[in-house]
Amino acid sequence: MFRDAASLPGFFPNEAPACPAPGVCMDEEAFGVLYRSIAPALQGYIRKACGSAVQAEDFLQETFYRFLRARLPEMNPQQTKSYLFKIATSLLVDQWRREKREKFWQRVWGPPETVRDEQPGDAVQALSALKPAERALLWLAYVEGFSHAEIAATLDIREKSIRVLLFRARKNLARVLGRREGAQGAKS
Repeated sequence: MFRDAASLPGFFPNEAPACPAPGVCMDEEAFGVLYRSIAPALQGYIRKACGSAVQAEDFLQETFYRFLRARLPEMNPQQTKSYLFKIATSLLVDQWRREKREKFWQRVWGPPETVRDEQPGDAVQALSALKPAERALLWLAYVEGFSHAEIAATLDIREKSIRVLLFRARKNLARVLGRREGAQGAKS
């Protein structure tokens, strides 16, 4: 009997309401439509940014989980897409920070690493030579086609800075590609 009563919404005084905000409540069908429309592009972005298909699936799942748990106002489809990319970017940044800390402590306490001299040749590997923030900027601008305002909202950067940051990211990508081409000789 207690289980039946306790399962009713509002039984516990501090319990969150069943529908915390108008935009959050969506039925399974609405979520399926949203997922099918955004997930492929979002997963591609995450996969290119983190470099692992397995991690990309985990990040994608966590992104949609956080989206569904958030208390959000009503949003149009483009705002929803931008918000999902923002969540994914935050997850990626957290991961990069964690990896950076781990590498630091491995250098301090771990055995010395062997030096590898590899010369990757394609654009994907050239992108991986850039900083994660530069990769994210280039991806959002040129693959996803986000506007400067959408990129600014997604990456929590001032909109006026996006143009300069994109210029620098393109310049760094050109430098990486030029260095690799120069090291391998001129290509015809």
